[in-house]
Amino acid sequence: MAKDLLFTIFVTLFYIVLWLLAIALYKYSFWLGIGLGIIIVVLTILGVYKGIKIVPEKEVWIIERLGEFHRALGPGMNFTFPFLDKIKTIKRIHREKDDSGKVLKETVEKIPAKIPFKKDISVDIDPVEMITKDNANIKIDTIIYVRIPENKEPGKLGGEYANAVKAAYEVDDYYNGVIEATITALRNVVGNQTLNDILDNNITIIDENGEKVQTTIEEKVKDSVQKYVKDWGITVKTFDIQKLEPSEEMRKAMEQQAAAERAKQAAIQKAEAEKQAAILAAQGKLEAAKLEADAQIKLADAYAESMKKISEGLQGQDMPAMFLLGSKYINALDNLGQSENAKLMIYPADLQNTMKGMLGGAFAGSAIGAMQQELSGDNKKSEENNTKEAPKDTIEPPKEKPNTPKKSDSDINLPTME
Repeated sequence: MAKDLLFTIFVTLFYIVLWLLAIALYKYSFWLGIGLGIIIVVLTILGVYKGIKIVPEKEVWIIERLGEFHRALGPGMNFTFPFLDKIKTIKRIHREKDDSGKVLKETVEKIPAKIPFKKDISVDIDPVEMITKDNANIKIDTIIYVRIPENKEPGKLGGEYANAVKAAYEVDDYYNGVIEATITALRNVVGNQTLNDILDNNITIIDENGEKVQTTIEEKVKDSVQKYVKDWGITVKTFDIQKLEPSEEMRKAMEQQAAAERAKQAAIQKAEAEKQAAILAAQGKLEAAKLEADAQIKLADAYAESMKKISEGLQGQDMPAMFLLGSKYINALDNLGQSENAKLMIYPADLQNTMKGMLGGAFAGSAIGAMQQELSGDNKKSEENNTKEAPKDTIEPPKEKPNTPKKSDSDINLPTME
């Protein structure tokens, strides 16, 4: 402030001296006085024009006086000394690089130190080719957002614009500085991780306590860049990876690996499906066998119950099993006779003894008698039909003698049925 006051007094006195000189020259020579006055007026107008600085919102201009930092101009109208105060210039270096990162061309541009203030600054970084821990080449395209915040600590150079002053003086070019810091931090991260970890964006780092923790590439690079730019008055907001592009050879290898993995998964799924199908089929057979066994048990219980009831009905005689066996035998013959392929069915000649053996003596007489009645009725009908159709001169068969002994039931031969 003392320097500003002394400088202001000096400039004011110099300006007064010029006007006094102009008045003196006017008395000595009219045209000399008028000419000097016009020069002073033009210089005054030009000085006012050059001394007024209108700063846009969200910017800070760094002003130097005679090559030394003078002050930082905030948004709005500001007054400076013309011809003595000027805006600081920053050397911004533009580098043209090839895919490998080699610098092909470098140009230097001087730009005024008009620092963005209290707003996010997007720094787009050109794609850079890097090498992972497992020697895989990968090209990464990134962008980082930074901000120059307001200084809230009193007593620092520039006051509330102290961070903008740091960005202007602590580094040649804060913009390129952020780019170089980001590339350096990213190379350190990528060089310590495998390609799969980079593609999965899941990396392992060692924290301040010496413990391994899982984090992302963005978080690790953001923390690393913040350590670089902290002294420049810059705060890192976010860091994003826009594109990850492995080399052509690596892409082909990854495609082959992915195809093999898909084939492997398909084979595993097919084997699992066949396994499940076999398990379900075996379970189905097991359930069917259990149900069949239950059915056989219930059928056996039903037979046992029926035999029990028949045995009770016959008052303990030894006939239930024979009765059931005979019943099944008759049913089997009945089914055989109803079959479409059965053209001829022959009963055994000793049907009487067979039925006796099957049904026992208690039922033999009644059963055989019923069958004989049915057969004799069929024979009578056959004889009647033959009698009606026989010619009149046919000789009748001899009648049976009255003293002929009657044959027993066991001596009867049953005719065959067609």
